[in-house]
Amino acid sequence: MSPRRHTHRSPGRLLRALSAFMLALTLLPALAAEADETWDYRIEPGDTLIGVARELLAEPQRWRDLQRLNRVGNPRRLPIGGTLRIPLAWLHTEASVASVVMSAGPVSLLRGSAAARSVAVGDSLQSADRLQTGEDASTMIELADGTRVLMAPKSRLTLHQLLQYRGSGGRASVLQLHEGSAETQVRPDAPRPRFELRTPVLTLGVRGT
Repeated sequence: MSPRRHTHRSPGRLLRALSAFMLALTLLPALAAEADETWDYRIEPGDTLIGVARELLAEPQRWRDLQRLNRVGNPRRLPIGGTLRIPLAWLHTEASVASVVMSAGPVSLLRGSAAARSVAVGDSLQSADRLQTGEDASTMIELADGTRVLMAPKSRLTLHQLLQYRGSGGRASVLQLHEGSAETQVRPDAPRPRFELRTPVLTLGVRGT
């Protein structure tokens, strides 16, 4: 009978291996939580994980997180036509806009420290713009993803955030209704809509599926 072989490891190596394992257990739940909302990127010829991260991510150095999330073995060899699951929270964001599609009665627009001016159909709106409708006045704005918001008379609204995710076509919009009322209509076919309407008593959130 051949002698049984035993493998001996130094305490230092075992400690390092255990530390790496515990670190992985710590990182995985955090990555999973961030990856709740994702976009599937279709891999093109010549793509590498580092190149995709440099082009699309707000923090390109997170390509290693992307590698772990998608279980990519070789970051320089990606299967053409395959997909990479990219969390929306990791994507680089750019400014988006909204537009006025209907206005009736006295409606004011305030931008920065400039004096208030009247709103007209076709006006372009941006993040931090404030709208106010007078008595017996109303206005409807349309966000870049097709979502429409109708402001009732005697209402005040701030376009708190208008963003778009680079590459995905998705949008993130946050509006704050300070007083009055508003009705919303969200396009169900919009690419990855993330829309929030905040009021003094509640927040209405609509997210894409």
